[in-house]
Amino acid sequence: MEVTKATIQNQNVDERVLSGRWFMPGDLTFFKKLSNETTHATSRYVMKDNVLQLQSIGLQYRFDQAVLRRALHCNAVILALNANDLLYLGSIKRERGTSYPYSRNVQASIKLSF
Repeated sequence: MEVTKATIQNQNVDERVLSGRWFMPGDLTFFKKLSNETTHATSRYVMKDNVLQLQSIGLQYRFDQAVLRRALHCNAVILALNANDLLYLGSIKRERGTSYPYSRNVQASIKLSF
């Protein structure tokens, strides 16, 4: 939110740029005062992101019994379960909008081997 006066005149900015900025000496605020000076590169917004994530897992079980071979006339039946994006733990909260919410994906399948 550190923008110049020219940016405010030409573009939309967050309301906090105007209402939450520094005005008088001694003010304690997150945003600097408005001026036409540019801001130099800083590490002010750089944070460590420690993440533990379970992206995908898959389980399969193969039935090789003679009963299945006779009943279904196949060599094997395989039951499979796949899941994606099951766990995400991070020190920085992920931002998600309403048009693309965080979703988990679970798929199941039955495979017949002839």
